[in-house]
Amino acid sequence: MSPRGAGGEREAEASLAPLLTEAGEAVGIALSAEERLLLQRHLETLLLWRPRIALVSQTRPSEIVSKHLVDCLAVVPFISDEGVLADLGSGGGFPGLVIAALRPRVRVLLVEAQRRKASFLRAAVLHMGARNARVLEGRVEDHALRELRDLDWVVARAVWPAGEFFAKALPLLRVGGTALAMKTPGEAGVELPSGYGPMRRHDYRLGGGEARALLMAEKERST
Repeated sequence: MSPRGAGGEREAEASLAPLLTEAGEAVGIALSAEERLLLQRHLETLLLWRPRIALVSQTRPSEIVSKHLVDCLAVVPFISDEGVLADLGSGGGFPGLVIAALRPRVRVLLVEAQRRKASFLRAAVLHMGARNARVLEGRVEDHALRELRDLDWVVARAVWPAGEFFAKALPLLRVGGTALAMKTPGEAGVELPSGYGPMRRHDYRLGGGEARALLMAEKERST
C-alpha cells in the first residue's frame, strides 16, 4: 500500500482518539481504551487503503467517524455479548468490524463479494488483532457453509433494499435470531417476508444530524 497522500490522510492518528470518544458519546456509549484502540486500528487501515479502493467517499477522519462510525455504534446496543453475527456486504467493515471491536465474544463473519474489499477486510482484521472476526469472500448465495447457518444476527448497511435484505437474511438465521437493516428513514417502509415476527424500528441521528433508522425483525419459525 502507498503512504497517505494529501488531505484527510495527513491527519495524525493521534487525532482519532478524541474523535472516537465523541462518537461514542453521540450514541451514549463510553468506549474503553481497548475499544478505542481497536476502532483506531480499523480506521488507520481504512485510511491507508482508501486511495486505492472505493471504501468510503469521505476523505477526512472526522467525516468518516461522523458519517460511518457513529452509524455503526448505534447498532451495538442491539447486539448482546455472545453469539454469531454475519455482516452481509461488509465493504469497509461497517458495521461488522465495529461490532467485533465492542463485542469481543461475538463471532463476526464479514461477507464480501468484491475481492479487493475482502483483501482490505483481512488486512483490517489483522491490524486490529480482531480474533473474533473472519472474512468470507463471495456472494451470500455462494456460502452454503455452516458459518452462515443458524446465526444469531444478520446485519447489512445500505447494501440491498430492505425487503430484499430481509428475504436474504431469513434462511441464515436460527429461530429467534434477528435481522437488522441500517437505512435512511425514506427506505424504512417494507413488508416482511413470512417467517418473521413484528418489525421494530429505532430512529437515531449521525454526528452531522442526518436521520437514520434501524429496522429489526426476529425469525419466528423455520423456513
